Amino acid sequence: EAEIEIGSIVTGYYDANAPMLMIYPPQYSVEVLVVEEEKEKFESIKVDLFDENLISADNTLKINLSDDTKIISKNGEKFEGDLTNRKLAVTYSFSTRSIPAQTTPTQIIVLSEEEIEEKGAVITSYDVSSMDIIVDNKKIEAPSAYENVEGEVMVPLRAIAEALGFDVSWEAETQSVRLGKGIVLTMDEKNYNYMKSTPIQLRTAPELVKGVTFVPLNFFREVVGMNNAYVFEAQIVIDDGEIMH
Repeated sequence: EAEIEIGSIVTGYYDANAPMLMIYPPQYSVEVLVVEEEKEKFESIKVDLFDENLISADNTLKINLSDDTKIISKNGEKFEGDLTNRKLAVTYSFSTRSIPAQTTPTQIIVLSEEEIEEKGAVITSYDVSSMDIIVDNKKIEAPSAYENVEGEVMVPLRAIAEALGFDVSWEAETQSVRLGKGIVLTMDEKNYNYMKSTPIQLRTAPELVKGVTFVPLNFFREVVGMNNAYVFEAQIVIDDGEIMH
């Protein structure tokens, strides 16, 4: 553990889908706080929910445990339970270039002592259907967002994509949607195609509801490449401003 003093440089990690106070300066409830001098000991940290295969909920990192991996609880005590379906803070130095990337971490901090039954779910205590959708600091007119059966926040694709400047076309024969010249997504498929690169797999497929295509909120970060796509206390915000960790 590192001490936090006046002048310390820290990095905070928080749940991007959790509500936060819409005040200035913004206030965040962080789950992990890393002091800069401590951070120098490793190159990367990943905070996410990990499934039974120890793959993160956003499908970007797979954990391979070794005898040298230090596994502790939030209070610093050794954790000997199962890591399945728990939120973890994983620190590591190297990873493969596969999808998902694989790593043997140096340390794992177990943030949720109890198993989270709905793996990959966004646990909320608010109604996203009543939230305004803010794209590049402007409220847009769009169908209401909703949470699907997995607890994933789903947002209307066309209204948001067009507000971002994309041409959007529907291909009935393949049941797919094309954004601009290079992004293609197909109903009920979790693989999202970006240009001619390897498909990007998200944990939730697009859903067609009353003729409107909805995608998981993180589609706009992971596939479109926007810096931010988050649920705030009373808004759904998508923009290319300063990256919010």
